[in-house]
Amino acid sequence: MTYSFLFAHIIASILFYTVIQGALSFQNVNEALAFYGVYHQDPTNQLIHFFGVPCIIWSVFVFLAHLKMPSIILTAGSSSSVRDGDGDDDRWNINIPGAPSHTVNYATCLSAGYVGFYLYLDRFGGLAFAPFAYLLYITAISFTVQDQVKAAKVLLERQTMLRSTQPTTVTINDNTAANTTTATTMNESPPCKNTTTKTNNLKIKIPWTGTGQALKKAGLLHILGWYVQIHPGHKIFEGAKPALMTSVGGALTSGPLFAFYEGLWFLGIHKGLQDVTIELVGEYTRDLCKSGDVVMRVCEKFTAEG
Repeated sequence: MTYSFLFAHIIASILFYTVIQGALSFQNVNEALAFYGVYHQDPTNQLIHFFGVPCIIWSVFVFLAHLKMPSIILTAGSSSSVRDGDGDDDRWNINIPGAPSHTVNYATCLSAGYVGFYLYLDRFGGLAFAPFAYLLYITAISFTVQDQVKAAKVLLERQTMLRSTQPTTVTINDNTAANTTTATTMNESPPCKNTTTKTNNLKIKIPWTGTGQALKKAGLLHILGWYVQIHPGHKIFEGAKPALMTSVGGALTSGPLFAFYEGLWFLGIHKGLQDVTIELVGEYTRDLCKSGDVVMRVCEKFTAEG
């Protein structure tokens, strides 16, 4: 286990703790949407977040997809387990439409957590959000697994330069969603599933980061997503600090649902909830402006009224 791999698990754990803390701070969907809406009242800023928030969530999914859940969590409470020849528990392999076979990972749990929490807050919103969350998840998994396959081929190329040109079956063990991969030739894309190493086969262990390209691209998208929201969105158009500065967990928890609902409201769906949210946002904003605890451009309206 490398230090970077251990550090990545620590970051993922902190992220989960933060999101859970944020989720526990909301009692209902009105509180969640109003909290985020206070800092997102400008139409241009709302539009920026409509695209920026999904970019951030998807890039986080890509990072988390590189990290399968620790065995101590997956096997907790189990008296026995069914494992393959490489010691991986086959029961935790996932086969779903639109994504290659993969192992339960942090992205699996976070995406399921988002949908579950939104269903708790608002059944309609949770059901509507579920397909979108599924799309983000399967594309992040596919993007990650493709990078793992490329890493496997690069390592295979290096190894086969010293071997005969006969077809070689390769088993790749890693700590990612791909988990263990088998390729029969250089030109085939290995399926992402656990397989048992055969006699005289070449066994390759690839790093959890794969080629590193998937993480780099996701990282750039993540930075871009934050930049367009913080600088143009909040500093220029909104004239208020991001909700993140008030509550990191609250922003990470309510942000995706708020951005999603902005799209639904634009289409004229669930307008009743929008009316309630706007009214509650007005109350929250008025109280914050009167308290003097925040500096927001929208407070100028209340100052003029006073």
